[in-house]
Amino acid sequence: MIAGIIAGDFLFFHCQKLEWWLLMPLYACSVLFLSASYYFKRYARRWLFGISASLCFFVLGIHTVSGRLQQTSYAFSETKSVYRAIIMEKPKAKEQYLLCRAYLLENRDSLSVVYPRKHILLYIQKDSISGCLRRGDEVLFSTRLSPPRNNGNPGEFDYARYLTHKAVSGIGFVISGNWKITATNIHYSLMHTALECRDNIVLLYDKLGFQGDELAVLSALTIGYQEELSEEIRESYSVSGASHVLSLSGLHFAL
Repeated sequence: MIAGIIAGDFLFFHCQKLEWWLLMPLYACSVLFLSASYYFKRYARRWLFGISASLCFFVLGIHTVSGRLQQTSYAFSETKSVYRAIIMEKPKAKEQYLLCRAYLLENRDSLSVVYPRKHILLYIQKDSISGCLRRGDEVLFSTRLSPPRNNGNPGEFDYARYLTHKAVSGIGFVISGNWKITATNIHYSLMHTALECRDNIVLLYDKLGFQGDELAVLSALTIGYQEELSEEIRESYSVSGASHVLSLSGLHFAL
């Protein structure tokens, strides 16, 4: 099944048309060998069941990963549109923008309303009200969304593939004045509550005097929050062979 997952991932990003031409014959062969293993139960034909089972798991791996990745695909409008979305994570401050992971609820135009139900990344330009954005807020904004794409530079990091694996369907830049908060704290769930508790713990550490790398390592060890870990810390732990320490959960740390 692992081989099928790897093959499905490769086929999705490089040759989706070949994927279905390959999937159907493999599925037919697995059914054929499985049927043959049922009728030929002699010891000398025991390899038929092994081949059929391996093919079944291989096809299942391709189908599973392809279906999961296909869920991120969406044909966004080529022009600027009006969208409604919910901020799913705490906005991250960049130099000129706030990076927000959002869940797209509606795509509105002059003729209809479409409900994409996809995850997106929004870069919202900083202004006097951008600091009011919180996890769980509903926003109405106007921009042009597009699927993740690479810059095309040789040897560059495959950022589009990375975002697709993170279930991100689109990216958009929203300039100041082209968005507004329509509702606050409307998205409550168990995950939302857990993330709020995590943020409160990080804030408590900050009030206790932990700053910089100390705060980052303490947060990673106790509550699994690794967003603030610098590349230098990650590399130093990796070189020393202790990178697994940063993956310890708060429960393991307490024990």
